[in-house]
Amino acid sequence: MHRPRIDAYGHVRPPLPSIPLRLLVTALLLAAVAFAGRYLLQTLLDSAQAYEPPVVNLTPGDPTQPLTQSLVLVIVDGLRYDTSLEMPNLQSLRRRGAHAQVVVPLPSVSQPSWITLLSGAPPEFNGVSLFNPTGETHPIVVDHLLRRARVMRRTTAVVGAADWRDLIPPAALDDAVYAEGETPADDAQLVDAAVKLLHTRYPDVLLVHLSQVDAAGHAFGGASDRYYRAALRADELIRRLANAVDLRITSFAVVSDHGHLDQGGHGGNEPVVTHVPFVLVGPGVRPGDYGTIPAVDVAPTLAALLGLPIPAESHGTVRFKMLEMSDAMRAEKAMALAAQQVRLAEAYLKATGVKEYEDIPAQELTVAQSAADIDNYAGAFEIAQLSASDAHKAIVKARTARINAERQKRLRVTLGVLAALFVLWWFTRSVRNVWLLGVALLAWLGPLGNADALAVLLKLEAMRALPAALGLLLALATVPWAWLTHKRNLWLAAGLLLVAGGVAAFTQKGAFSLSTIPSTDAFLRVVVWRSAVALLLGGVAVLLNLWGEARGLRHVAQVSYTYVLLLLGLLVIPTAVGYWLHGLRITWYLPDVMLLFFHFTTLIQLTAAAGLGIFLPLVTVPIYAVLRRVGHQQAERWQVNLEPEV
Repeated sequence: MHRPRIDAYGHVRPPLPSIPLRLLVTALLLAAVAFAGRYLLQTLLDSAQAYEPPVVNLTPGDPTQPLTQSLVLVIVDGLRYDTSLEMPNLQSLRRRGAHAQVVVPLPSVSQPSWITLLSGAPPEFNGVSLFNPTGETHPIVVDHLLRRARVMRRTTAVVGAADWRDLIPPAALDDAVYAEGETPADDAQLVDAAVKLLHTRYPDVLLVHLSQVDAAGHAFGGASDRYYRAALRADELIRRLANAVDLRITSFAVVSDHGHLDQGGHGGNEPVVTHVPFVLVGPGVRPGDYGTIPAVDVAPTLAALLGLPIPAESHGTVRFKMLEMSDAMRAEKAMALAAQQVRLAEAYLKATGVKEYEDIPAQELTVAQSAADIDNYAGAFEIAQLSASDAHKAIVKARTARINAERQKRLRVTLGVLAALFVLWWFTRSVRNVWLLGVALLAWLGPLGNADALAVLLKLEAMRALPAALGLLLALATVPWAWLTHKRNLWLAAGLLLVAGGVAAFTQKGAFSLSTIPSTDAFLRVVVWRSAVALLLGGVAVLLNLWGEARGLRHVAQVSYTYVLLLLGLLVIPTAVGYWLHGLRITWYLPDVMLLFFHFTTLIQLTAAAGLGIFLPLVTVPIYAVLRRVGHQQAERWQVNLEPEV
């Protein structure tokens, strides 16, 4: 039986639940949070893998007058832009033709980038799964250059890695040669096969994919000598291909799908990863430096060069300044682009059920055609460009409107969760809990890597210094507390927080990057390890805070669980914000990749911290018991030494 409590005013209060019962309830609560986080994480992953683009199988447009007879497109996998500037043969082509930096969409990995380069459709519209733990390759579901060429009875061929066998089945090509490996010998054999095709059948559209640069980047890093030598070998293969091409009738293009970090890896938004070279030479090409262009513009530009219909799901534009043509041809291709963009916008608005922007300016196409009929090609070009731009804006506005409407519906739940957290905090706050909250915030920013996440998301490098600043602030706040309470152990706590903040600040860079993830399983292990470190930091802080207090071991367990709950509260906040931004699952659109990655990471942290947090008292309580016993033994020795001799 527990006796009633009498407060300071003499009022009788009901007894508090026993500490063991509270500990059991807390452990069950943590288990429930871990299972809930696991469910939310699996729901997100399943929806990402099952995601389908909103519009497919659109009616293609009409062909236009070609500027070149054929095209050879070389994709050098994993080639950085800065490295491409040191490739002499590619530099020679760059000086003779048009060149630009292409910005590939996120995630900057091969398959999404390949399909974007061939179709002009970004990952949200090209049907590639963002989370593909099995590495499976499926046929391209959207329209693309090789499909358009084949439908137009132009000969096509692919020479490259084995992944292309599934992306574009051999039955859909006139010729196909694949390599199972990614070695220099494999690339050399592929180029031999491509040169043979150019000497015999001379396909109208030939895609050549080289792998050795990417393999060297993964194995040795993008700043290594091995990577540079692989790029030079690829450069020699480019020279062989260019020499086999008749540049009087054939255009020759070189592009990459992503770069590599200095230490190797790609997938994130680092400029060295997302900015890749694009070089185009041959008939119909106007030489020059065209700055930076998005990857979605490559396919429509090459389609215009070949006279093919713009791929039906393309979101890009034709880079008219790169192409040498008459005013009449420019107007014709601009009207073809505008017609494709209007069809895409109409299909998108119908598929997504948006009503606010149903009036697509299709009438501008009629005006443009009328201008072309009276030989006002400049006017037709400008009106067609305006029509394409308005159609694209309609897609953006419709998408934004529906997303905002869905966010508005989820806002109440998000605010309710945040309000509940604030109320719980308000009624449980104390000096110790405020201090523990600061430690939990330091763990959230530091060991869990979220200071780096904030730096990336907000594009503020200074955010990486937050752990050091917070560690210093907590240390300064702990010093007067130690002085007033005469607790020497709090001086150690102040030093711990100062060191932890500094170490976290200096080890932040790269903690939040898709480019540093070798695999999904490896990433899960890293996040679980970081969550364990965050919990251990709190466990040490709890021990230092309680060291020397005449409290029972149950109290140590209770304070340990308090820290775990405070850390989980901090993790619930970004989880709730992620729910407000894009819901529990991916449905009709792909959210911003970096925000989605942050939400995904937070769910793993929440699950791991809750699951591992159940066992934190099993670490802190035995250590505290040992420390207390050592302290008692030391006190007894001092007592014996102080007793007078008889």
